[in-house]
Order: sequence, then structure tokens, then C-alpha cells
Amino acid sequence: MSALHAYRLPLALALAAIYNLFFWQEKLGINLPLFSVLLMGLVLLLNKETLKRPNVWITAVGTLLTGFLVVWINSGTAKVIHICSTLLFVGFVHQPSVRTVFHALGQVFDNYLHIGSSILEEWLRVKDAMPGFKRLSAYLKLIFVPILVVLVFFFLFKFANPRFSEMTSSFFEWMGEWFVDISIFRILFILSGFAIALGLLFNRFSTSIRTHDAQQSDTLQRIR
Repeated sequence: MSALHAYRLPLALALAAIYNLFFWQEKLGINLPLFSVLLMGLVLLLNKETLKRPNVWITAVGTLLTGFLVVWINSGTAKVIHICSTLLFVGFVHQPSVRTVFHALGQVFDNYLHIGSSILEEWLRVKDAMPGFKRLSAYLKLIFVPILVVLVFFFLFKFANPRFSEMTSSFFEWMGEWFVDISIFRILFILSGFAIALGLLFNRFSTSIRTHDAQQSDTLQRIR
């Protein structure tokens, strides 16, 4: 396991920011292979032990070639094939022992099914690994409770006092002008990029997929 595993959540946040920069209100073109190459580098850094696997290198070369086709031809077919090749690469890196594309794609799909549990496990792991994390969590709780109490009394006073309500409404309108250019759709877009990054960087290493792949025979048999 790479030392970078401790920074998977920050890396996923950074990748989501790059996803927003590359793709928000932009057409798919050179931004797609650039993002794929960046993703490939991060996935390999997190899983250095898979560098010698043939399937990893084959899909890596395929991803680079299809990325070149996206830039050169810029067709919908080339983009779809490039995305599929990128997912295959991630699947083979996360599950290097599998032999078929179906199981590699199944590994990526399994990653997305367990995003919630992956985040929870990462949180608990960091909490146990960092000595000062428990103290930080305690401080956050001490800060959160007074803020919650203040908010409760704030809204009670706001509804009970029309003058105070008018003053606070003017203040919030002034604050809203700072965020007028931020749309809910862009926030959802960034969150979707974060979800995509989590599914591609976090590896569940499904035992069932590996077992099912190992049970398959390499010999084709004719069944009448």
C-alpha cells in the first residue's frame, strides 16, 4: 500500500476541482484525455505494486491511444471508447489478478456501490492513525454545540422581533450578492466530480469478483 493512501480524500477533492475546471460548460475534447492521463498517474501512484501487471500496461497503452484518437478524430465513438478504456485501466489496477474486461468493469462498479462505506472507513482509519485527530474531533464538537444553540436562539429572536428580522434580512441580502454567480447546478456538478473521483481512487478490492474470475476456465467448451 502506498503512503499516498493517507491522502486519498484530499486527492479526490483536488481531482473534483480539476474535473470542474476541465468540464464545466465545456465540450469534450482535449480536456478528456488530459483528465484521463492525470487520473492514470494518481491511480498508479496509489497502487505502485500493479505496475508489472500486463493487463495494466495493455489498458494504459489503449487509454493513451484512444485519448490520441479523441484529439485527432473528435468523434463520439472515440470519446466513448476512451472512457471505457480508462475505466478498464482503473479496474485492472484495482483488481490486478482478474483476466477479463467484465470483471475489471465490475470492480469499478463495485467501488461506486460502496462509496459511502469507503468514506466512513477512511474517516475511521485516519482517526485512529493520527494522534491529534481525536483531540481535533473533540474541539469540533465543542465548537459545533454552541453554534447550534446560537442558531436556535437567533431564529427564535428573528421570528419574534420584526425589527431584528428586517435588519438580518438586509444583511443576508448583502451577503447573497457575494455568491450570486454560484449556481446550485455548478455545486451539484462539483459534487458529482467528487463522487466520480472517489469511485476511481478508492479501491474496495472485491473478493467475490476475484473469486468468480478465478473460477472461470480459459478453455472454451462446446455445449450441445
